[in-house]
Amino acid sequence: MQSQPVIVCTGFHRSATSTLANYLANAGLDLGEDLVAPHISNVKGHYEDLKAVKLHDEQLKAVGSNWQFHDEVVLDPGPDFLYEYINARSAKSYSWSVKDPRVCLFLEQWEQALGSLGSYVFIVRHWSGCIESLLNRHSRELAYGLMDVTGENLHLKIWAQPDIAAKAWLAYNKRMLKFAKAHPDKVILCTQRALFEGAPIINSINTRFGFELDTNIEPPFDSSLFNDSASTNVKDSLSLALQRQLDSVWEELLNIANFSSANELPAYSFSAEQDEKYYLEYKDKVTKLSVTASVFNKSLLKKEVDISLLSTLDENICIDYLVDLRSQSIDEQSLNKVKVHFNEAVGKVQLELARLLQVNKRFIDAIHVYHKCIALGTNYPYVNMLLGECYQAIEEYELALYYFDKAIAANLKNPTFYVKKAGCLIKLSKPELAENEFLIGIKLLGYLAPLALNYSEFLVQQDKIELALEVLAQSEKTHPAVLSKIAHLKLARDYKSGVSTYYELMAQQVKGKNKFSWLNKITSNISCANAERDFVVRCFKHWAKL
Repeated sequence: MQSQPVIVCTGFHRSATSTLANYLANAGLDLGEDLVAPHISNVKGHYEDLKAVKLHDEQLKAVGSNWQFHDEVVLDPGPDFLYEYINARSAKSYSWSVKDPRVCLFLEQWEQALGSLGSYVFIVRHWSGCIESLLNRHSRELAYGLMDVTGENLHLKIWAQPDIAAKAWLAYNKRMLKFAKAHPDKVILCTQRALFEGAPIINSINTRFGFELDTNIEPPFDSSLFNDSASTNVKDSLSLALQRQLDSVWEELLNIANFSSANELPAYSFSAEQDEKYYLEYKDKVTKLSVTASVFNKSLLKKEVDISLLSTLDENICIDYLVDLRSQSIDEQSLNKVKVHFNEAVGKVQLELARLLQVNKRFIDAIHVYHKCIALGTNYPYVNMLLGECYQAIEEYELALYYFDKAIAANLKNPTFYVKKAGCLIKLSKPELAENEFLIGIKLLGYLAPLALNYSEFLVQQDKIELALEVLAQSEKTHPAVLSKIAHLKLARDYKSGVSTYYELMAQQVKGKNKFSWLNKITSNISCANAERDFVVRCFKHWAKL
C-alpha cells in the first residue's frame, strides 16, 4: 500500500455525515466513483461509495444483522475484508475519504487496515434527533409506498420494536466514544449543531492531519433541510433506564468533543391538536374494520431444525423450508448438512437447494446442482438464467453469456433475462453491446419496469440523465420503483425542483388507495401504544403534504 492519507468520515445515521462528506468533497477530497444516489431523505446526496457500503453490509449480513445493528449479535471480523478496497482507492487517488455510518461498527478494523494512514472525523447528534429523523424517513417510505409488510421489515421494525433505534444509536456511538478515547490524536469529533454553526472542520483537518484542503469554499449547508427538534413520542416510547444509558453516552461524547455548540440540549416538540385529530380519525375508522389476523412469523421458528424429519414430509413443505432458509443467516456447517440431506432430492426441491447454495455464495456447488436439475428434467428458462448468474459470479463470463442466451431463446418475453445479459456485458466492459441488449428487450416487450429501470441506471452511469428520464417517462406510469427512480434522478439534477417532483409523483402513487385499510393491517404489527400512535400520526402528516 502506498503512503497516502485517508479521512474516514462517520457517525450514526441521520447525524449530518452526508453534509460533512459533501463539504469534504467540495474541499478537494475524493469520496469515491460510484456514490449512492440522492434520495428524498438526502436530497443533496449521501456521498457514500457503494463498494464500501456493500463491504460493511456483507459483514453485517454474515452475522444475521443489518444497518440497524444494536449489539444483538457478536460483530468482530478481521480487517482482511477492507484491504482490497483500500488498495484500489489508494491506487486511484493520493488522498481520499470514505463515508458510511456503518464504519462506526468497524472502526478497529479500519484502524488495523489503514494504520498510520488513517485519520477520523466523527459527527455526533443527540439520540432524540437521530431517532426522530429515522422515524420520519421510514414512515414516509411506508406511507407513500403503502407497502404490505410485517414487523420484520426494516422500515416498520422501528415501531414494531420501539427501542431498536435507540439501541442502535448506543451501539454506534459507544464504538465512536471508545475509539476516540483510545486514539485522541487521530480523531476530530464534532457535534451536528457545531458543524451547522460553522465549526472550522476543514482548517482542523489541514492542521491536525496534514491535508491541504480548500478552506475558502462555502459550506454546503441548507438550513431549510435541517430539523433539530424531536417529538416527545421519541422519548415516551423508551424506558427511563434506556434513556439514562443514552444520556450518559451523549454526555461522554460532549466531554471529549473538539467542537460543540453552546447549547446541546435536546429540543422536543409536543403533540399538536392536529395530531390528536389524526389519531382520533384513525381510531374511528379502524374500529369499523375487521381485525387483521396475526401473520405466522417464520422467524419465530427454531433455527436449529432437525432436517432428518423432513424426510417424512411432502415436497411442498421441503420447498417451503428451503425457501425460508434463503432469507436467514446460515453457517457453513448447517448449510453442508442441508446440502447432504437434499442431495438426492428431485424436481423443485433440488432446484430450491441450488438457489439456497447460490444465495450463500456457494456458486460451484450451485452450478453442479443446477446442471443436475436440468439432467433430471427440471429445465425452466429461468434455471439457465440462474446458471448464468453463478458463472458470472465466478467470472466465467463467456459461459454466463451462453446461459443468458439460452434463457432468452427459451422465453423471449422475460425482461429480466435481457437485464441479466446486459449486466454481464457491462462487467465485460462492453457498454455498446449491453445497451443493444436493453434496446432489443425494449423493442420486443416495450418499456416494462425491469428494462426501463436498469436501462435508465445504465444511462446514468454514462452521464445521460436526461435520456434516462425520457426512458422512465415511457415506462409503467404507476410502478412505485419507476416513480421513485424518476424522483431520484430529478433530485440529482436539481434537488429543489426534484423535491417538488417527488411529492407530485407520490401523490399519484397513493391516489385512490384505501389508506385506512392499509393502516389497519400494518398497525397489527405494532404492540406499543405510543409507537402505534406515533406511526399513525406520521403517516397522516406525510399524506397531508401531497
